[in-house]
Parts: sequence; structure tokens; C-alpha cells
Amino acid sequence: MFTKNDKISIRQVEVLLILDLYSKAILFLPRNAAEIANQDGWICLIGATILALFYGYIITRLVKRFPNDTFVEFSSKILSKPVGIFLSILLIIKLTVTVSFELRTFGEVVKQVLLPKTPIEIIISSMLLMACYLVRKGFEARARLGEILFFIVLIPIIAVYILLLPNVDFENIQPILTTPLPKILKGSYNLSL
Repeated sequence: MFTKNDKISIRQVEVLLILDLYSKAILFLPRNAAEIANQDGWICLIGATILALFYGYIITRLVKRFPNDTFVEFSSKILSKPVGIFLSILLIIKLTVTVSFELRTFGEVVKQVLLPKTPIEIIISSMLLMACYLVRKGFEARARLGEILFFIVLIPIIAVYILLLPNVDFENIQPILTTPLPKILKGSYNLSL
């Protein structure tokens, strides 16, 4: 059916980055932005979006420059082998913590909204089983699925935003810039991670 060469295109990398960043953003960023900067949280989100686009640009450029290398390989080529290994270990720790946190949060959301009588352990276990299946099928399968889901997810979300525009009350974001600029910049950086 599909060839399995364990390679994905640049477009697939971009789609996966957008889906991964957006899936985290929709769950956590509005609340975190409001906690950091109150009604100026939307300014933090704009700054975080700019930083995230910059991160995505750097990752895309690195993937284009080193098309057949893993993160460990190209970071070792750019920075030296010990620094590349150290960065890879930091990335593994960050991803492990992030996945654990998001898995628990998503499990709680599914339990509260969809499956209130199902134990959280069953929900998380089933998500882990699906993730293991996808990992076993390879990254290429995830990239193909991402290309399909990109439009299935993106079009309804854009439609919801457009349909909600007439109901937006811009009085809720006033007064503007009451939060100190260093706090907004720090918030933008924290939200972009």
C-alpha cells in the first residue's frame, strides 16, 4: 500500500510541528497567558506565536540542511559531540516530562467531558497503547496521519474562530499594557516553550 522508507518530507515536518504546537496551545496557553499577564495575556500569546514560528523556521532549516541526520547527529556536527549528546539528553527529559503532563491532562479532559465513569488509568492506558502502535508503525505513518488530520482539524477550528468574531467583546482586553513589558516578554518566552 505505502512504501516504508522511514523518511518524511519537509512539508510533513512542518505539518507535524504545527499540529504538535497547536495541540498544546489550545489546551494550556489561554489560562497560562491570563495567569502571567491578566488582560494583557493576548500580547504574550502574540509574542509566543512569533517565537514559536521562529523555532519552527530554525527546525525546518536544520532538517533541510541535514536531511538524512537525526537530532543527535546534526547537533553533534554543529556543536561538537559532547554538546550534541548533552542537548539530546535534555530534549529526552523535556519530552518525557511534557508527554507525561499532557497525557495526564488529556486523560482528565476525556474523563470529565466524554467518559465520566471510566477510570483515568484505562483512558491513559488506551492512549499509550495507541501511541505504541503508532510508534511501531514508524514516524512515516505519523507524518501521513498528520497530513490527513491537518485539514480535518484546521478547517473547523478556523471556521469556529470566524463564526465567533461577531460575538467578541474587545472591552474585556482593556486597559491595554497595564502589565510591565519585562513580564510580558518573559511570559511570551515561557509560553513559546
